[in-house]
Amino acid sequence: MGVEISSRTLVKKVRKSITLAGAGDYNIFKVTGTVQVNLIYGIITTAIAAATTDANLNLFPTGGAAIPITLGGGGGRDISSYTVGSYLSRIASATTMFAGNDASTGIALHTNGNIYSMFVCGQKTGIETHIRLSVAGAGGSGVILWVCDWEPLSDDGLLEPA
Repeated sequence: MGVEISSRTLVKKVRKSITLAGAGDYNIFKVTGTVQVNLIYGIITTAIAAATTDANLNLFPTGGAAIPITLGGGGGRDISSYTVGSYLSRIASATTMFAGNDASTGIALHTNGNIYSMFVCGQKTGIETHIRLSVAGAGGSGVILWVCDWEPLSDDGLLEPA
């Protein structure tokens, strides 16, 4: 019996900053094929405006229905007035909102005993598919640096900034 070793890197990390400009959907990463997301989190790099509510992540195939990654639809995270250094992280199933800690109170990741929850996502056949942030509230400013640690599960598996 032999062991087959792939010559490609299996674990990858990508980053993308998004600037909020009010309520709406913001494509963060584009998914091709099938990938495993080991960790995804956002760090606030410019303070978030007041009234920025129901922040959530979903997988969105263009022209299709969004698939929840974190709780949304009125149950997402209120990130109003989060300061620089605050973070958002996915901690459990799609029925749970982001863990969120405001840097103004001092933060340490995982202090509540929860850890991130990896998940598998795939591109809808022949359709451009994104991991996106949706924000229902009308806050009109703020920048979030998103970081995603991922690995391919299919030969064409790719996750890249959108």
